[in-house]
Order: sequence, then C-alpha cells, then structure tokens
Amino acid sequence: MGRGTRLCPEIGKTKFTVFDCVGALEYFAKVTAFTAEPPASPTRTLAQIIEDIYGNRDRDYNTKILVRRVQRISKNVSAEGRKAFEKWIPNGDVSAFAAGLPDAIEKRWAETMQLLRNPDFQNLLENYPRVKPYFIIAESVIDRVESGYLIRTRDGKSVRPEDYLSAFETFVRENPEHIEAIQILLDRPAGWSTHALSELRQKLEERPEGFTESRLRQAYHHELADIISLVKHAGEGDPLVSSEERVDRALAKVTAGRGLTMEQEKWLDLIRAHLVENLAIDRDDLS
Repeated sequence: MGRGTRLCPEIGKTKFTVFDCVGALEYFAKVTAFTAEPPASPTRTLAQIIEDIYGNRDRDYNTKILVRRVQRISKNVSAEGRKAFEKWIPNGDVSAFAAGLPDAIEKRWAETMQLLRNPDFQNLLENYPRVKPYFIIAESVIDRVESGYLIRTRDGKSVRPEDYLSAFETFVRENPEHIEAIQILLDRPAGWSTHALSELRQKLEERPEGFTESRLRQAYHHELADIISLVKHAGEGDPLVSSEERVDRALAKVTAGRGLTMEQEKWLDLIRAHLVENLAIDRDDLS
C-alpha cells in the first residue's frame, strides 16, 4: 500500500485505517471470541475454499464465499474467457453458474463437486482471461461542446478538464500545511481517520472549483478512483485506483505469509466491506 503500511503491533490503537487494517483484526481478537494464533499463511485460495466445502467445514459460509468469488469473475471475464468457460458450464454464463451454486451443491452434490475440484477448472477460475478496463463519463455534470466537454464548477463557471485538474493539483501541492487531511495523506498516512476523510471532502467541495470526487473522476477519466488516490495522484503522481483495489491490495499485503482461521476470515470480510465503503475504521465502528 505504499508509505505508512504496517502490521499495527499496538493492539490499543484508537483507530485502524486502510493503511494498517490488520490492526482491526487484532483488535477484534481482543474483544471477540477469537482464540486462534495470529495468521501465518496466505488467505485461502479458491481451491482451499472448495476443499472446505467438500469436507463439510462450515459449508454454508464457504458456499457464500465461493459464490461471491465466482460472481466477481463474472464481472471481469472477457468474451474470450466466457468462451473458455463454455467447456465447463452452459453457454459460459459465469453469473448464472454462480447464482445456481448453492442449489447445485445441495441437490447435485457429486456432479458439482467433481466439477469444482477439477484442477483444470480451478486453474481457469484463477487465471481466466479478463476484460480490459474502460471508463464512462457521466452526462449529468458536464457540458458537451464540439471539441470535448466542460466541467461546471461550484461557482457556476464552465472550464476545460485540463484546467480543472491543473487547479486541483496546484491546490493539493500548495495546501498540505493548511489542510491537515492532505498533509496526513502525503506525509503521514498512518494518521488517516474518518475525521480526516470528512474534513478532506468538505474542504475540497467548499472550493470555488467544487473539487468533488465525481467531477475529479470525470476529469481524470477514471470513474472509480477513490478520494485517497485522487489526492495522492495530484500531490505525488501516484496511480489512480478504486477503493476496492486499494483495500484488496492492503489486505493482500498485510495477510501475506499469514494464515487466517475461518472465523478471522469472516471478520476480515466485514472489515473489507467497511473499508471499501468508508476508507477508514475508527474504534467506534468496532463496537
């Protein structure tokens, strides 16, 4: 995750962020019924989840996890990938296959498990051809002109995207000392919190240019970029990423070389969902 990423050894921290979210997991271990040792190997693969289903280890929960993983595939698979899936599932329809998995596991156990445990099918699930990313520009907040489009600012002006972004990048680079949230992101990301996030959004939107996430995403042609990457891109040239990409990379880094029990993985799923939505977790969120 870049600067500030760490494993959060201080159990008594008052807040946990996307930069050190494993601290939240350790906090849960103190205040919940966690009894397992700290993680020691990577989060489970699809093959491991399938084997847990096959071994009837928390089957309902693992089926839900498998369905969610396969649904994620259906959102990213390319036409070439769907063609490859036709060998295994009707019409290569990954979404329908995911939706039908619970019923198939319940009613056609042997046939379904034979498919799910097939090494070639598992390899396709992990390494399927993915669709190339594309970007969508929303129509609601832009003015179309013959040579492109203009962004309507908070003070009623219409400016070119490049001018809007130039103003944003100048503002971010010149104001870290005056806006604590920007300084936190650029210089001490471990201090990130929900309060800092709220302050950042408020200060940016109050500007005459109205620096909102939706306008900035349109100007950068990145419809899913999160507020953290928008600021860090403007201030330091970091790549633009979505909140899901940011959280998944953080979780992959802090759980690498560690093993999660099934109960810890459930908590991690909850933490992931919260971080994707909020980009931070404070102690109050854990009660």
